[in-house]
Amino acid sequence: MFKKIYILSCLYFFINLVQATTLEDIKPHTTNKKPWSEQWFYYLNDPDVGYFKVSLQTYILPGATNMKEKGYVHFVFAPKRGAIQIFDYYFDNLKLYAEGNGSTLFRYHIPGYVDATNKQVTLTLPDFTFSFSFTGKHKHYWGGHNPGQTPFGYIMDLPFVESNWFIFSMGTSAEYHYSDQDTSYSSNGTVYLDKGWYTKEGSDSYFYLLGMNDQRQLMITGASIGRLTAELWAGRYLSDRSDLILYPAISGLSMKRTINECNGTLQAEFKKLTQTIKVAAQANISDFYHSDMPSLKVFKAKYPYRKSMMATIDVSVYQFGKLREHVVFPQGVLEFAGKPICEEGAIFAND
Repeated sequence: MFKKIYILSCLYFFINLVQATTLEDIKPHTTNKKPWSEQWFYYLNDPDVGYFKVSLQTYILPGATNMKEKGYVHFVFAPKRGAIQIFDYYFDNLKLYAEGNGSTLFRYHIPGYVDATNKQVTLTLPDFTFSFSFTGKHKHYWGGHNPGQTPFGYIMDLPFVESNWFIFSMGTSAEYHYSDQDTSYSSNGTVYLDKGWYTKEGSDSYFYLLGMNDQRQLMITGASIGRLTAELWAGRYLSDRSDLILYPAISGLSMKRTINECNGTLQAEFKKLTQTIKVAAQANISDFYHSDMPSLKVFKAKYPYRKSMMATIDVSVYQFGKLREHVVFPQGVLEFAGKPICEEGAIFAND
């Protein structure tokens, strides 16, 4: 009996190693299923200017007559001062390229408008131009043999979980240029990059938090994944004093959180053996915008994503119960998705 269990455990571990995401998954994937979406998410922060978001996507609608992927570009500029600017573009002429095994080289190309590789992104669009190129070393989410594994570990590799998502870089220094009819910036910033590809909506509920600059990076996310009834959370906080990888935690057990979407607030606490991290995020309701691509348009989800790029994020790290580090990100990203939790001002908590 023990031998059978050992063999099955080894087989399961081997299958997961084969299926697990890696850094090479930054390259485009092919699909034989509809609907389909693949997404490259870039967030660039310049503390003196604000946040830029670039989402490069491929998609196939459920009723498409062929398997040809189309292109969608979502761009947001959230300046420290001034109104947020949101742009969406759809393209039929999309060209994708992926280098062979052992390489992260890829190209997402919409002739005349978009050219993105593993080293740079260039957008030349009717309303603005935006480009950046990496100048520093990528800070991958994990160390060890597979720095490209999803923050949720092998849970995302289970056969009933169809979504694939991982973080390529928590923060990479970059040079950028932005220009529109009224404004122009050329400076340095920090880029966060994650990647996902899907054939259906992967979770009933989803929460996401990002704060970063050139010295510190924070990402925390929680979701109800696949057919799992538990809500799982994971994240990482990286600074010159702390490096906390928050392993997949079950909401209400190894972590607790309180969320009030009506007030635009999220509070979370993770406890490790000797360390505790407490995070509190808040954004004005007027600063949230809705995004329906691909959730509503491709996967026919019931609810759009609700996003703010103007959240204040307060982080406290404790060592053996004593405050070790405290930092405030004056501008960050806060996102709610899936089932609405703002019903008559109710607070959704597991304290």
